[in-house]
Amino acid sequence: MAAVAGLSCSLIHAAGEEDRPAPSRPPLVVKPILTYPQPVRQFQTSWRNWGGIQSAEDVQAEIARIQNELKGLQAGADFPLEFLPPAAVRGATELASVADAAKAHALLVYAAGDGGGDLMAEVNLLERWGKDTVFFVRHRSGPLYYWYEGASARFHRQHTDFQATRTIRCEDTVVDSMDEVLWRLRALAGLHATLQTRILAIGWPGPHVWPTEESLAPVRRTWKLQVHS
Repeated sequence: MAAVAGLSCSLIHAAGEEDRPAPSRPPLVVKPILTYPQPVRQFQTSWRNWGGIQSAEDVQAEIARIQNELKGLQAGADFPLEFLPPAAVRGATELASVADAAKAHALLVYAAGDGGGDLMAEVNLLERWGKDTVFFVRHRSGPLYYWYEGASARFHRQHTDFQATRTIRCEDTVVDSMDEVLWRLRALAGLHATLQTRILAIGWPGPHVWPTEESLAPVRRTWKLQVHS
C-alpha cells in the first residue's frame, strides 16, 4: 500500500473508515428526432423522394424500429442514460414545435429526409439549435435515408468545399452502427457530468510559472468549472 501523508490505506481501513459509495451521476438526457419525407403522388411528374421511406406505413415501421434501438442502447449503456419520447417531424416548422427538446442535453437525429419542401431548412435549424448532436443515417440497417447520400455535400459543407457547420460536424455522423452511437453518447455523458462541477484545488489552482487567474479563465469559460482552493 502506498503511504499518503504518513498513513497507509490499510491503516485507514483498520481505523474503521467505511467505503463510501461514489456520488450518483445525473443521466444524459437525449431527445430522439426522426426527420422524414412522405411524398404525395402527382400527375405526370416525378414525385417520389430519394430513400426508402415513401409512405405512412414506412414511417410507422421506422418509429417502431427506432424505439427498439433506443431500448437496446439503454440496456447496453454503462452510464446513466435517459431518452425522451421520440418525435417524428416533417420540415422545419414541425421541428421548431418539438417543445421538450429544450430539456435534452443532446439530440439523436434519425435523418431520413425532409417533408417540408425545403430540404436544407430542417437540418440547418438543427445546426442553429447548437445542441450536442449525433446525426444518424441508414444505409443497410433499415430503409435507406436520404441524408446517407447528402449529409457531406449538402449539410456539413453546405454546397462548398469546406466544413461549414459548426455544432454538427462530420465526426458526429454515424452510419448504421448503434455501437458508434453509444460511444458518442458515453462521451457526451462524461462531458455533461464534468461541466459546471466544483473542484477543490490543493495548494493553488494554477500551473507552474503561469498566473493563476490567466490559467483559470479558460477553465471557467470553456468547462464552467467552480475551482476552490
